[in-house]
Amino acid sequence: MYNAFRISEKVFIALAVIGFLLKSALTDGGSPILLIGSGLLATLYFLGGYFQARPVSFSPPEVQHPVHKAVVLRILSGLPLAVVVVGILFRLMIWPGDTDELTSGLVLGIPLLIWAFLSSRNLRQGVPTQVFYRLAAVMIVGAATLFTPVSSLIRWFHRDDTELADKMIYQVQHPNDPAAAQAVRSHLQTKRQQP
Repeated sequence: MYNAFRISEKVFIALAVIGFLLKSALTDGGSPILLIGSGLLATLYFLGGYFQARPVSFSPPEVQHPVHKAVVLRILSGLPLAVVVVGILFRLMIWPGDTDELTSGLVLGIPLLIWAFLSSRNLRQGVPTQVFYRLAAVMIVGAATLFTPVSSLIRWFHRDDTELADKMIYQVQHPNDPAAAQAVRSHLQTKRQQP
């Protein structure tokens, strides 16, 4: 089952990266592909810990204890991984709630990252090391995304329409202003009606 997890993980990461590259290239299909790839990756991480868990054999507790740690670590790491991936998706799609998602995922993930690091040094199994590398990679990307200003992302993804970018940045900075939201909607509607 673990091989299916790793193959699925690589496919979903590739799908999310392709979606990000298409979105960066100002292609219309980039956002849905990014959404599908990131959503599937977050679902895989959240549920994947349970499916990766190998059945525990009935052996004496002193032999079984390290296996339990590895299984618990694998299961618990799924939640912060999924939350950080969803936070990255929210930030890239310029949706509200991105900072909350990324912050909570990083806060949940850092203690597990430390636990995985310490477990990989104490146990002679590959499970904590794999969890550590996966957590470290996602936490680094999540932290980099968290510290990237939303205005920079808006300007990058809408560099072909600077007027829309300015209106979207104003809307993000003033989320309770209905006139700002209406200005973005009317600009997008006008843009769609143009041939």
